Amino acid sequence: MDGINWISNPKISPDGKRVAFADHENTGGDDQGSIAVIETDGREKKLASGFVSAQGIVWSPAGDELWFTGTRTGSAENLHAVTLSGKERAIVNVPGGMWLQDIREGVALIIRHQIRIGIRGIAPGGKEERELGWFGWGILRDISRDGHKVLFEEEGDGGGADYTVFLRDTDGSPPVRIGAGLAEAISPDGKSVITMPSKEGALYVVPTGAGEARQLTHDHISYNRMHYLPDGKHLLTNGIEAGHGARDYLIDLTTGDAKPVTPEGVSGTNLSPDGRSIAVSGPDGKWGVWPLDGSGFRPIPGLDSKVNVTGWTSDGASVYVTPSHQRDRVATVYRANITTGKMELWKTFGNSGTNIGITGVSAPRMSTDGNAYAYVYSQSMSEAYVVKGLK
Repeated sequence: MDGINWISNPKISPDGKRVAFADHENTGGDDQGSIAVIETDGREKKLASGFVSAQGIVWSPAGDELWFTGTRTGSAENLHAVTLSGKERAIVNVPGGMWLQDIREGVALIIRHQIRIGIRGIAPGGKEERELGWFGWGILRDISRDGHKVLFEEEGDGGGADYTVFLRDTDGSPPVRIGAGLAEAISPDGKSVITMPSKEGALYVVPTGAGEARQLTHDHISYNRMHYLPDGKHLLTNGIEAGHGARDYLIDLTTGDAKPVTPEGVSGTNLSPDGRSIAVSGPDGKWGVWPLDGSGFRPIPGLDSKVNVTGWTSDGASVYVTPSHQRDRVATVYRANITTGKMELWKTFGNSGTNIGITGVSAPRMSTDGNAYAYVYSQSMSEAYVVKGLK
């Protein structure tokens, strides 16, 4: 199979000759994409495309169709079927949507979710967290260096088919709509942001006030996760170019030209406060510091694939880390000294306000001085149903 996409829900056909799966057609973790099979000749065949969310694939009881849940707009996924020739039909629509889990002897297991993805944070000098999301499916991408603004996109029904980018003050003031697409990064002066189309493509520089957006990149690199350097003239980003492994690039904000700054397999976009170094991980999962002057990788003792580096302390002497497989209702953050590797518990996030239905809390994004932060949380109230008679 060609491409650099990620897949989910692989299912072997009853005759053992094909494998069905969801091809999500992006590198950033979004579950948009197509329903596909690997044929007997080893090639991918896409049967149904254009879904903003695709989940829960199973082979039909007769084995002649794929049954799956998906939607081409909004977040309410419903049950569809598609034949191996690409003929698609709707099986059932349920208000609020559903996820198909399994089918046994003609009986389907269905999960109904009431999901909210929100953003909480605290402004500089603030004492209490505020809700900073908007329509209930907010994906936080960046916080300004001074902690006064957050950049996020709203997905789901409120964000529309192409999603909507918002910039919002952390004091809770209503957000400013930036435009369609994915949010990426806030410039140091707050006068522009980086966005990207929801289906991936070129990066754009979009003014936060008056002015016209301009296309920044014109290459064939798939970019993911990025931050402005403090000079406001360069963008650090992780990217994958066809035929190459993931690595970091510096993009000139004037020309749009991208220059690799790490070897293939070495990547990370958490900049030190002075903008001179990056916290990166290598192919072996071990973390270290990569100076942008090219002086070489400096390992951080004890930090491996069991943790993720999420930021730097304001003095540049330590990095913030979280367990890589953390699935708690709070996010536990540690500080690790970049020279000695000594790790100590710093703070937990997500334990303020109501925790009813909270299923996960992400690691926070923090201002340069660490006095302001924001994080994503998810709430889910789910019900399971056994359904008979689906055809």
